Amino acid sequence: MSTSNDPQVSDRNDPAIDGGEPAPGTAADAPKDPKPAPDPKDNDYSPDFKPEREPKPETDADIDTQGG
Repeated sequence: MSTSNDPQVSDRNDPAIDGGEPAPGTAADAPKDPKPAPDPKDNDYSPDFKPEREPKPETDADIDTQGG
C-alpha cells in the first residue's frame, strides 16, 4: 500500500504521518496586532443586531379548534 499523495494521510500536520512538515496557514503566521477592517460591514451576527419578531397567529390551533 502506497501512502504518497493519499488524501487520508497526506498533509495532516502530524509528524508521525507527514515527517514533521507543518500544515500551511498556522496560528504562528497570524499577525500579533491585527488591524480592523477599514470599512466594516454590518451583518446578522453583529453585537447590536436586533432580530425582527415573527408574526404570531392570534389563535392557538390546539385550543381554538372544534372538538378541542
